[in-house]
Amino acid sequence: MFLKYMKFSIAGLLTAIVYFGIYLYLANLISPILATIIGFSIAFFVSYFLNSIFVFTSSKGSLKIFLLIALCGLFFNMLLIFIFTELVIKNNAIAGAIAVIVVSSCSFLLNYKFTFK
Repeated sequence: MFLKYMKFSIAGLLTAIVYFGIYLYLANLISPILATIIGFSIAFFVSYFLNSIFVFTSSKGSLKIFLLIALCGLFFNMLLIFIFTELVIKNNAIAGAIAVIVVSSCSFLLNYKFTFK
């Protein structure tokens, strides 16, 4: 399971690079909010593809469940960022690091258990 988690982390890093690259490019051309939506949408499919062939090596993964977990992760991340930056430590870098570790670990476990059985 540790090897799968490491592969999941690599896939996540590549997905983040795709998202951020698209966001940075488009945010100068269109609304940053629209750039975020487009970047997230494209990165979502890149993530699903990488997780299907590289991490879990399963073509039977449910796209709907993967999307639900991704959206829950996004909202959970936003909640943790709010809690840690506004109520607990008030340090953006530490809050971001905690959120990434917690949310990515939860996403991995949920995808391992439900998406790519």
